Amino acid sequence: ALSSYAPHESWVWVRKLLVLLLFGALIPLIVNTTDRWNLLAQIVVLSSVGIPVLLSITKLLDLWVQLGLRPALSYRLMLNELGRANLIARTLVTGGPLLVAQMLASSQRVLRILMWILAGLALGVLVACRSWGAWIAVALSGGFLVVLLHGHCYRTWWQEHLSPIVRVLLATTVLAGLGLSLSLALWWAPRANIESFNGRLVHARIALSELADHPWLGVGPGHHYSQAQYAGDVDWLLDTQSTLDHPGRTIELIRLYATMHTHNLFTEIGVGTGLLGLGAFVWLLIELLRSGLKNRAGLYGTARTLATGCLVGIVASIGWGILDVMEISPPLFSFPSWALIGLLLTCLLYTSPSP
Repeated sequence: ALSSYAPHESWVWVRKLLVLLLFGALIPLIVNTTDRWNLLAQIVVLSSVGIPVLLSITKLLDLWVQLGLRPALSYRLMLNELGRANLIARTLVTGGPLLVAQMLASSQRVLRILMWILAGLALGVLVACRSWGAWIAVALSGGFLVVLLHGHCYRTWWQEHLSPIVRVLLATTVLAGLGLSLSLALWWAPRANIESFNGRLVHARIALSELADHPWLGVGPGHHYSQAQYAGDVDWLLDTQSTLDHPGRTIELIRLYATMHTHNLFTEIGVGTGLLGLGAFVWLLIELLRSGLKNRAGLYGTARTLATGCLVGIVASIGWGILDVMEISPPLFSFPSWALIGLLLTCLLYTSPSP
């Protein structure tokens, strides 16, 4: 913040970060019983999943009355009460895994049925958001869950039942499949939404330029003033029929995205705080993951299921950050992500059959 282009905005960002850090640190001190843990977990699920679903249903019914059912279902969900569609999707993919964990851990049949209904409605809202970042988050967190639950079996099968040649061929096939999937996504993305695709290219080019000129301490977090000096040199854009029909839109697009946050969690932190801040953030994530996995191994039953939900939700939040970040708060450091971290820390402190 001391080296920031806009110290006042950066200090506001720092104060928000400190408040959220304090929030995450206080949870283990306050939530010291199983009942309190379950209560806070339910609050997290209701605020991150229940409220968006309730508001979405209200919005859908309102559109249905005004426009009819088919136009209402074709509408991309935008709730002014919660922000744009991507932000709604973020809360769902972050809190959703804890909802599923609670559903699996619950012994009350009626409560489980209600949770299944809420999970189904949340999936419908997620589809209505049409957020690429959300589905990337779902894919990464789903892959993480598969490795977490079955990684040991796969590793044993890999080592004991496959010859070296088959291992190489299988690894090559998997990598080729991932590369093909990425290529298809990059081919399809500009055709699906050229403005969003080009906007992220603008962000990437500006962010890399800023980071190259200010590698260690960055330009200061919480503001976007320094982007303007790089916007005039941006030419990394793709053309489709939409841009060819409206060539002036490219100029408008650069002006728009030169005053917005970078649509990537790691570049946003790197540009704002430099490589030193980015390194500290990556260390925090690695340490949290390492400690979480280590202590989860000592948990059993309900505690282990709920700890898994917290871990998967944190991974989903990071996965969503590949294509977007929070702007109203420091990237990643927002509710419910910090609530999940606090709950996970509580599970780590009480490595018993129940959290």
